[in-house]
This record gives sequence, structure tokens and C-alpha cells, in this order.
Amino acid sequence: YIDKEDRFRHSKWLSFMNKRLRLARRLLKETGIFVCAIDDYEVAGLKLLLDNIFGEQNRLGTCIVVHNPGGRQDEKFFPTAHEYMLVYAKNKTSANIGTLELSDEKIQQYKQSDELGSYKLRGFRRSGSNSRREDRPNLYYPIYVNEKTSEMSVKKFKGSIELLPIDDNGIERCWRWNADTFEEKKLSYIELKKVKGQIGLYVKEREQDNVGEKPKTIWNKPKYAAVSGTSTLKSIFNTTNKIFDYPKSVNLIVDLLQITTNKTSLILDFFAGSGTTGQAVLELNQQDKGNRQFILCTNNENQICEEVTYPRIKKVIEGYSDKKGISANVKYFKTDYVPYVLTDNDKRTLVSKSTELLCISENTF
Repeated sequence: YIDKEDRFRHSKWLSFMNKRLRLARRLLKETGIFVCAIDDYEVAGLKLLLDNIFGEQNRLGTCIVVHNPGGRQDEKFFPTAHEYMLVYAKNKTSANIGTLELSDEKIQQYKQSDELGSYKLRGFRRSGSNSRREDRPNLYYPIYVNEKTSEMSVKKFKGSIELLPIDDNGIERCWRWNADTFEEKKLSYIELKKVKGQIGLYVKEREQDNVGEKPKTIWNKPKYAAVSGTSTLKSIFNTTNKIFDYPKSVNLIVDLLQITTNKTSLILDFFAGSGTTGQAVLELNQQDKGNRQFILCTNNENQICEEVTYPRIKKVIEGYSDKKGISANVKYFKTDYVPYVLTDNDKRTLVSKSTELLCISENTF
């Protein structure tokens, strides 16, 4: 515990974190991903420390999580409504970030439909960066179309007019696909449409082809709010009393695990708190038939491990309130300092206390 008036409080905190973060990196697989949730107080120093340990080039993103949409109204200046998630890879070239399920807002964008399903339109001519003719010369070519018959081809035909990817300012752009891909997909994915008196080509972005939504740097959904984490705990323990200060939303961690893990991942949370990560792993396994495992570590300050973390996971497995149980198992161990091992009896005692951990380590439990 460091006094708020301590001139070296930031330095001491970083020293405390430095040892743990270096060890965490050593424990990561080559494809592993590290996520650290942090508030305003230490985020600046922590980001520099993580850049130093993991390498700035391995930083995947700095995300903002809106966990208190109304903001803390007791603050004098700017009511805090968010915290941060700093995301790093052990090796960026080996890491992978998955996608989230499409949001209702995104699904509603697919308003048009044809015999192949729902879709939305976007211009076939590229725009923005890397869209000029000189950037992608192989994507600049004429397309011939007939407005009346909707026929399209990269080869000129009778009754056709020529379209080139030139924007309203006369800048030569390029198409989204090369000529071969255009010919292959035009019947299912290209629509000829007249907008403001001008004929244009549009891509049908189909809902069925969208495997998911890329996670953005701002995570702002009602289900991520801290109040969700609080109500979940109260439901699990069947009480109206506060169980734990500022528990994270299970929904937030489930989505985080969905994009950073696969079905056989091992997830370590070494500041486990109330055990949200453990519950999230169990729920995600149930959703996608995964076989993820988790290791939670926490001190037992105020008996949190014995009275909150472990009972919570146990109740999730067995079922609580109107929630059915989840097929899994859980065991917890207490750590202690090892005394000097001098006699054969000392060795026997040490072996008996460490056998189960060794079995778990070797997956032969």
C-alpha cells in the first residue's frame, strides 16, 4: 500500500508491475496475447513500461471501454466514464485477432435483398488512401455496361458505354477488384445503378459473407457496463448486498476472449479479483463447444478467494438462480513459502503438497 502523498508512488507501482509483467511475457506462447485493464491513474506509465517489455511494435491496440456511461458525478471536472485495455502480442507476426458477432446496428444496414440474400451497397470505385491509379495500376481498367439490359463486361460490346474509375474531381482512382475477379463475381455481387443522373457500379456486400465484425478501439455497449458485473455477482450469490467493488462485466470478458483465444487456449488471470475471467471462459466454452482452461491467481485479502472467487466459479458450474450449470471442474490451491528441505521427511511433505499441481501441469490429473 502506497500513500497518495508519496512522491515515489508511481515509481513504486511500476516497479511492482515490472516484475509481474516480465514474468507474464515469459509465460506467453509465441502466438499469445496479453491484455491489461487499467484506469487513468497509471495508464501513461504502464503503456511505456509495456512498450519496453513487449516491444512497441507488438502493441496491437489501446482500447477504451465505457464502463460507466453516466460518468462519476462526484468528480469535480470531467466525470470518468471509461477505462483502458492495453493489448500486446508476444510476437505480432504470429498473433491473430478474431471478430465479434455482428451487432444489431450492423445487421440492420443490410436493408436490400435478392435471391441470394440480404446485402448493402458500397461503391465499386475505391476511395481514400491507396486508391489512386498510380497506387494500384492493375486495378485501373475500363468496364463496359448497358444501362437498359444491365449487361457488364471488361470487353466492349454493342450498345455499351465505357466506365472508368474517375471520381467527381477528375482524379483517376481504381476499382476494388481486378478484371478477372470482376468477371467472376459480377453476376452475384455487382449492381448497376444510376445516382444523381450518373451511372455507377456498386458492390453488394452480403450479410452471409460477413464472418463477423472487427473489434474497434472503443468498446461501448450497455452490456459492458460495470453495473452488469455487479448484478451478475448479486444474482450468483442470491443477495442484494454488494459482493465486490467494481467487478468487470462477464460480457466484456467473453467478447475479449472471443477475439484473443481459440477453443483450446489456456487463459491466465493473475489479478483475478472476483473471478470474472473464470466465469467468462466457462460461458464461452458453453457457447462455442470450446475446451479452454483457465488459471486464476489472487491473494486472499478479506477472504476474497475463499468467499468470492472460488464459490463463484463453483456456483457457475453447479448452476445458480435460474441459470443451468456448466459442465466443468475447478480446484484451488493455497500457496505458501517452502521451508528449508533438510530431511527425507521434509522432501516427502513437499512432494505430497505439490503432486496435484504437477499433475495439472502435465495434464495428467
